[in-house]
Amino acid sequence: MPTYVVRVPAGLLSEAKKDALAQAITEAHHASTGAPHLFAQVIVDEDAPERKRYLGGVPQLQAEPGGHIWIRGDIRGGRSAELREGLLRAIASRASDVTGVSIDNVWVYLSTMEPSTIFEFGDVVPEPDAAKEKAFVAGLAPDVRAKFPNGK
Repeated sequence: MPTYVVRVPAGLLSEAKKDALAQAITEAHHASTGAPHLFAQVIVDEDAPERKRYLGGVPQLQAEPGGHIWIRGDIRGGRSAELREGLLRAIASRASDVTGVSIDNVWVYLSTMEPSTIFEFGDVVPEPDAAKEKAFVAGLAPDVRAKFPNGK
């Protein structure tokens, strides 16, 4: 389902802040889309100090004052532009709140994928629809469902 990759300079976030950021992104996705919490995957990827970023062909500082966070989310297609804009704003705001990084330095990109092109948990994922999502979760193997309290 949705996969969010969060890129940050190495050492910018403590383990507790990484955990809180993953929770915040998961909650923002759930609140905006209604999709179950267990659908959201968050990967925090720290850039090595020697890794360079370029903007307009110009090298940028890895650790800008206060830091910089880049988040790319691959989500299922079929959602309105208004929903996607709300999701972008919610993720950026929550990421800024949790990490203390200025919202000006939190960049969020969403890419949509057709559900028919995603295979997870042993099956092709459903269209964004509450009843289909509920049936998908109900069809998960018991050991998989047990990892997510209350089916979240």
